[in-house]
Amino acid sequence: MQENIKKILYVSYSILPSKNANSVHVCKMSQAFQRNGADCKLVGIKPSFFSKLSVKEIYDFYALDSNLEIKTYPRLRGLKDYDYKTYISKEVKKINPDLIYTRSIMLCKELVSGEKPVILELHSRVLDIEMIDIKKIIMSINLKLIVVISQSLKNEISKQLTGFKCPKIIVQHDGVDLKPFMIRDMGKELFRKKLKLENKITAGYVGHLYEGKGIELILDIAKRLPQVNFIIVGGKDEDILKYKNKILKCELGNVRLLGFVANSKVAHFMKACDFLLMPYQRCVNGSGSKTNIAEWMSPLKMFEYMASNRPIVSSSLPVLMEVLNNENSVLCDPDNLDEWIDNIKKLISSEDMMREISLNAMNDVKKYSWECRANNILKNMTS
Repeated sequence: MQENIKKILYVSYSILPSKNANSVHVCKMSQAFQRNGADCKLVGIKPSFFSKLSVKEIYDFYALDSNLEIKTYPRLRGLKDYDYKTYISKEVKKINPDLIYTRSIMLCKELVSGEKPVILELHSRVLDIEMIDIKKIIMSINLKLIVVISQSLKNEISKQLTGFKCPKIIVQHDGVDLKPFMIRDMGKELFRKKLKLENKITAGYVGHLYEGKGIELILDIAKRLPQVNFIIVGGKDEDILKYKNKILKCELGNVRLLGFVANSKVAHFMKACDFLLMPYQRCVNGSGSKTNIAEWMSPLKMFEYMASNRPIVSSSLPVLMEVLNNENSVLCDPDNLDEWIDNIKKLISSEDMMREISLNAMNDVKKYSWECRANNILKNMTS
């Protein structure tokens, strides 16, 4: 941790707790700043105006260290975030941080107008409606750094901001909290027994069920591989119902939708699997968005999969191959079902191959811990 940065205020626009990946990200990054020696406070939004959830419940939900300070505030939709911005302004005055960190362009516009240095992190290209705000932000002397999650996204945002004097843009892929994955590996069979799963060859998918995430492809694979069980962890209620109906219609007895599991419990489900699927398509919709994120995403699950000591079978999208390769995963054309089937058959027929790929991924993921990520960001800010 840089000596001149002792207090960090992470200003998020995330609901805490929630099922959204952005909430995991802001919690784990705040924890990483704390673990690196800073006094970090995370500010987020209450799930509802009258929510009585305690901070301990948020710690448990995300498997967080209990020394991370978290404060959540209510937000009334009709006030256009005026109330939430007021709370944040009070936090800035109260804490007097050495650095403010945020993922929100809307909030960043307010934050850079103060006196504190600010880092802005972006996870997608700047929308047309945001261009006026982002241009104001990058003109501020208080914006010290822009962090993006892939080289592809850096290329895109640099193109969008051509002609403007911009602070340094650095690439830091998403990360993983290695601690929950350090549980004793009892073996796939014992994890399956503990979770009351059938003891058969098991493929796992963890994450949302939005368009482009590849759930349709998983169902097609399941039709062709009846000897393999497929467990799908995650998803919103309406998406789970949609795919339950499809599974019933297709009479797929080897596919189970397990619903949402708190981030703190995800490692157990991954370790119950023989291999893990990342079947992203060429067009992927993010949470509550119709924007295609397939060209610049950095999925949290990719790093969690890598840390799980289970082999990954993934789509060979260029942005994913900024991290994955043929040594730490099995890569398949997202449009070629036969290639997925052949590669999975080859994988499950070779324990040596499964072991080698898993070990390579575990070794590679160490440099993607949240702590390494936080440290790299602060080094770049002060260099």
